[in-house]
Amino acid sequence: MEKFNDWRDPGTGIHPFLPTQRKYNVATVFFGLFLVLVRIPIIATLMVYWLIFDTILSFLRLKKVQVLIDRAFGKSILVLCGFLCVNCAPFVKRYSCLFLFPDVKDDTCVQVLSFYDALICCITKRDYIGKRVLVENLSNDIYVLFIEGTTSNGRAILKPANINLQPIKERLHLISIRYEFLNFSPTYVCESFSSHIFGLCSQFYNSITIRSMNNFQLSRELLSEEPLLQSVCFALSRLSKLRLLSVKSAEDKTAFLKFYNKKKNK
Repeated sequence: MEKFNDWRDPGTGIHPFLPTQRKYNVATVFFGLFLVLVRIPIIATLMVYWLIFDTILSFLRLKKVQVLIDRAFGKSILVLCGFLCVNCAPFVKRYSCLFLFPDVKDDTCVQVLSFYDALICCITKRDYIGKRVLVENLSNDIYVLFIEGTTSNGRAILKPANINLQPIKERLHLISIRYEFLNFSPTYVCESFSSHIFGLCSQFYNSITIRSMNNFQLSRELLSEEPLLQSVCFALSRLSKLRLLSVKSAEDKTAFLKFYNKKKNK
């Protein structure tokens, strides 16, 4: 689509924000419709109960119980869908953790979100805004930091948001997420959420590749002459085997969404 070429990365030619268009035929439509009719009501019911429990436990400040509930509901939905449409979903299955997103106003701070909060932000296309915490004041809990600061269509790694990683350098472990797809990316970017859910649930299964690098391995990959954040991103690119974009970032996605919605509403 030529009208969206302004958001194509000039160095690689990759457009990181446009959704992939799924190709349908008679078989995939009927089989997909059957899967949707089975999965959607169950997922909707689980989401309602999840919201109720999450609200009550948040009000009562029962953090440990809330994490367990998030993990239980997250696992159930992962089994139904393969995985959800936000990058943090796979971690609910493997860890009890909170999610961090860079603070656009201060590179010494991060935004702390629960899985449910991150999911709602993704669906509503809002900025990932949660509890603001200094990086150096993070507790010893398990956190997952998304250095891109937003979601993309999974074809490349966005230019990272500014964040000071130095205070947590000794705690860093790299985990790359790569979605294996031909004509439908499970990541939700900008299209109609209902149509995306239909496409996601109409697939028999969804594939994901997760690779990891522990702190010791990462320390051997980091280049002393490069800034820490940039060096970490290079290591992540090599680990995931995805191109690192030199220009496009979370701020570009905000501008793209405004343009996309304007064109869509004409």
